Amino acid sequence: DQAAAVFEAVHDQVSRGTALINRAEAHRGLGQFGLARTLSEQALGVMRTAQHRKGEAVALHNLGLVARALGDFEQALRFGMEALAVAREIGSRALEGSVQRHIGQAHGSLNQWAPAGAALDEAVAIALELGAPQPLIEARAAQAELALAHGGPEQARLGPLGPRTA
Repeated sequence: DQAAAVFEAVHDQVSRGTALINRAEAHRGLGQFGLARTLSEQALGVMRTAQHRKGEAVALHNLGLVARALGDFEQALRFGMEALAVAREIGSRALEGSVQRHIGQAHGSLNQWAPAGAALDEAVAIALELGAPQPLIEARAAQAELALAHGGPEQARLGPLGPRTA
């Protein structure tokens, strides 16, 4: 709140947008999804005005996370796909991996097993490529959750590290 106002006063729009994103993430974590959505929408507008593509992608991604938390999986996919396009455009593989994981989870919530699996496979591949253990764990956990939802415990067995082959 104060940080965003200070950055606005000194005309630092990227820092203002970042402060809004940080506040939105905090409120999302507290389950205050309405406020998180409002702050993410504000951040998106600021980042677009500042032409800060990575900030735009993060704000879009956060809007997708809020939509998913509220059970609006179609909206989560729309925001996710838009965030994914920007992440790819700017070459942010880490952000791309995170977005892919959430896209996979949204597809899974809609019982769209094939696109869910493909997105999660991509999230795993990116985490392996980057040597990022935490995103790898999160992507593998999402794969296991998807397998449990789709086929039960036998489907949830994870093979060797790397994308699933079947």
